[in-house]
Amino acid sequence: MSIGKLLIRICFCAPARTERCAGEAGTYIAQSFASVPGQQYHLSFLYANNCAVPQSTGTVRVRGNTNLVETTLSHSGSTPAAMNYSLFSTNFTADSSSAELRFTHLTMTTAGLMLDAVQVDPSVPYIQRQPQNQVGYWGKNVTFSVTAYGWLPLTCQWRKDGTPIPGATNTSLVLTNLEIQDAGNYSVVVTNSYGSTTSSNAHLTMNPAGVSLALYSGVTIDGVVGLTYGIQYTTDLSNTNSWQGAVNVTLSVPTMLWFDMQPANQPQRYYRVVPGPISIP
Repeated sequence: MSIGKLLIRICFCAPARTERCAGEAGTYIAQSFASVPGQQYHLSFLYANNCAVPQSTGTVRVRGNTNLVETTLSHSGSTPAAMNYSLFSTNFTADSSSAELRFTHLTMTTAGLMLDAVQVDPSVPYIQRQPQNQVGYWGKNVTFSVTAYGWLPLTCQWRKDGTPIPGATNTSLVLTNLEIQDAGNYSVVVTNSYGSTTSSNAHLTMNPAGVSLALYSGVTIDGVVGLTYGIQYTTDLSNTNSWQGAVNVTLSVPTMLWFDMQPANQPQRYYRVVPGPISIP
């Protein structure tokens, strides 16, 4: 996935730089694009005198609710072979949810400006898709990801609870062989030459294993083969200190079912799974 998406990219030039003489005044390109009010964007393009005349003139405008960019362009060149492209580059801040990029002739001649590599994209990084909350299981893996746009190059730095994670500089953060202490808030800072943007926090909730209960005295554990899980029980959920160890289970397959063989006349039990091994009374 690329994190440098362009909102607009237009190229009028064939590989051989074929001449294109418009021949009349008026708009010869106008394109709308979606924008985010308050977000800064970058407009850039190459332009040159298109035909064998001394000079061509035109104007470029970006308009939302108001004119965000409005500039007159002028370029000289006697022959197509002698064309030297100039770079136009500027920033603007959107004031509406859409805007229009428009190029217009100002000279009534058989010549016109030639454009290449017209592009509009966010300058300061803009995060389109934030990292999402995740539930992780002991010994398994989890992935956080971000989608961000902006002026390239973009760099990423993932953080846990505000502290940078060494080497975590991709658009995705993959955490493997999870431990219970991996729980916390994860975010990413996306940076380019114009500045940086920090994502919202994505919370990782850690569980020892995937657990399901049914209409029997037992627990189904979905975990990692080779790890040992402790099953605890209590008869009083209101007493947080009443949990007792029932058994340690080392998985030989990813999903195992454990039955509690307690007599039917015993009080009702509630179960939970924790990292093992645990002490058994």
